[in-house]
Amino acid sequence: MDTRPIGRTGLSCPVVAFGGIPIIDDVSEEQAIATVRRCLELGYGLFDTSRTYGDSERRIGLGLGDRRQDVILATKLGPWKVESEQDAERCIHDSLAALGVSQVDIFMIKNLDNEDNLRRGVSLALPAVKRARQAGLVGHIGMTSHIPYFAEAALRTGEFSVAMLPYSTANRSHEPVLELCRQQGIGVLAMKPLAGGALVEPGALVRCSKAAGLPSISMVRLGVGTTVRLHVRVGEVWRALLAGLGLRRPGWLVRGDFCERAERSNQVR
Repeated sequence: MDTRPIGRTGLSCPVVAFGGIPIIDDVSEEQAIATVRRCLELGYGLFDTSRTYGDSERRIGLGLGDRRQDVILATKLGPWKVESEQDAERCIHDSLAALGVSQVDIFMIKNLDNEDNLRRGVSLALPAVKRARQAGLVGHIGMTSHIPYFAEAALRTGEFSVAMLPYSTANRSHEPVLELCRQQGIGVLAMKPLAGGALVEPGALVRCSKAAGLPSISMVRLGVGTTVRLHVRVGEVWRALLAGLGLRRPGWLVRGDFCERAERSNQVR
């Protein structure tokens, strides 16, 4: 399977990857673990979750089992829950404990979408994540944002080597930020390439693959619906579609519904 570098991190990842929201809520633990393991079989090379996604971290850890070293593992914390650097340290250690690992490859500070989250993220969470990196608990530090102004403000600190940003044919507002990432060698994980489901049609999948060919994007995160079955089914259908079209570099990152489920998950912790 084709791989792409994640900016200057030195990490390279197969273009098909997994996100942790769809294995929470009404999904049984057995089904969640089976989904993770099936996605490993399909070649998903990056597993992304968050401290704010219910028990997603624990379920992904159980699903990966002894395959942990075969994938890039990423998780996040929500700065709106951080009142001190000690709070952020607890979030990091809680994530590692839930995942059942001693280290994650990428740790992100999520939703830097307003002044308060940016302040908390940079002044409180970031020092704790940097100490965790020095201690060998975190490989690389990343951020997520849906607002170009705040994304650029965060990235201009020079502290982040990975950025998760929305990008689709319906939302190209982050293109100046993508150029900044290209200049700085920041790896970009593009989320919501189908605009939260608004572009779910066969032609949109092809456009998604073309968008992923942008030199500033490492991979694309796709919203695929409300059931974990789609993680497996979309992986299978997409590979077949690409083979039929003769496309070699789809560059997508599979994730669950963002708009409603991610917002609900942010209230969990």
